[in-house]
Amino acid sequence: MFLLIGLGNPGNEYVDTRHNVGFMALDNIVERHNFSSYNKKYDAFVVTGNIAGEKVIAVKPQTFMNKSGISIAKFVNFYKIPLQNVIVIYDELDLSTGKVRVKSGGGNGGHNGLKSIDSNIGKEYTKVRIGISHPGNKDKVSGYVLSKFNTDEIYAFDIGPGNCLIDEWIRKNSKKKFDKDGSIARSGERKRIGRKYST
Repeated sequence: MFLLIGLGNPGNEYVDTRHNVGFMALDNIVERHNFSSYNKKYDAFVVTGNIAGEKVIAVKPQTFMNKSGISIAKFVNFYKIPLQNVIVIYDELDLSTGKVRVKSGGGNGGHNGLKSIDSNIGKEYTKVRIGISHPGNKDKVSGYVLSKFNTDEIYAFDIGPGNCLIDEWIRKNSKKKFDKDGSIARSGERKRIGRKYST
């Protein structure tokens, strides 16, 4: 069993914002794999389905980004899911729009959602970072991450960033096959993101 989490903020005002790319990616995965309908549980929207022959619980915490870990810990504890089977999808300023990187463990890079998760369940879960690019000035970051994607940016990852990477990671994990760095693709490889590619 895997716990697949998309990070974001609840509320219509945050729909299609850069900080909510985790929600966007998760919704796309849920639709593509014909999961059941979302229900509310443990301060989150939750839905179950199957990917690569494995049961997957997909979760969108509704506690706002900086308290995401509170909701996630409840799922981890209730279902007794090992941290190596917990996958978190979130926005990454330090990657160009549409690029995706996957790694196990490591730091939080200052991301408030990850800080909350780390403090509630530990750090040895898998992170799926989806690039949203940096505005170029740290003083503009707060407003930038809460602004909406433009049309070109949406097209860059076809509103489904990380889909194929996550599928492959679950396949590899369920078969206990890993790259040495715990990732499913090394830097410089071409990685499919919807109908587009990122290198």
